[in-house]
Amino acid sequence: MKDVENKSYKEIAEVLNTTVSSVKHKYIRLHQSKNNDKHHHPIEKKEQINRVLSKDQQYRILETHAGNGNLTKLYLEFGEVVAHDIDQTKICRLEQIKNPNLKIMKCDSFKRIHHYIYEKQKFNVIDLDPYGYPSRFFPHIFQLIEEGYFFMTIPKIGVQQVNKIMIEHYRLFWGMDLSDKESYVQKIDAKMKDFALCYFRTLDLIDCVDLGRLYRLAYKVKKESAFNLFGYGGIRG
Repeated sequence: MKDVENKSYKEIAEVLNTTVSSVKHKYIRLHQSKNNDKHHHPIEKKEQINRVLSKDQQYRILETHAGNGNLTKLYLEFGEVVAHDIDQTKICRLEQIKNPNLKIMKCDSFKRIHHYIYEKQKFNVIDLDPYGYPSRFFPHIFQLIEEGYFFMTIPKIGVQQVNKIMIEHYRLFWGMDLSDKESYVQKIDAKMKDFALCYFRTLDLIDCVDLGRLYRLAYKVKKESAFNLFGYGGIRG
């Protein structure tokens, strides 16, 4: 309706008897499902990957939400890729990429990574690019990487409809409230470092891209010994 009749979000909300926020959300989801570059930002994401990764190395890469394969093709230039998605249409598009270094899995990535943890599998690049907040993957996803790079896409405050549940989500998972828009990246960064520390990993934020409604963060990950992190901490009673 918006594209065909050139109506505003407010006008569409009045016709549908819903909120402007709900209309914006559905409009963006529609264009995401059509693989619209305006909402997926493949160019900016690819530029960041090329800045961070080296083609002189071969990586084992996990894409938790590979979607239509916009980044998968690029990642294959850097090594072996395990690509997840839960949507069969997207899996079919991924299967059009013919490469022996690509393993495609139709699965709930959140559940699947627990299987990898049990198997003690390791990756040296992880790309966490879900729709919405990636909160439920932390801190345990850091068990899958000891040294390498971690890419994450995260919405800005207010992109998802703000209600009491969302406000509590900000507070409990990310240690922030609605007044923290100006320090948002710093708050996310601090919390990410706390999550990584649960498994004796250190994080260094090496690249951050503002994608309008989202941020795309790139981290260098390194596993450290407890001694290096905290010094001798033995306590004898």
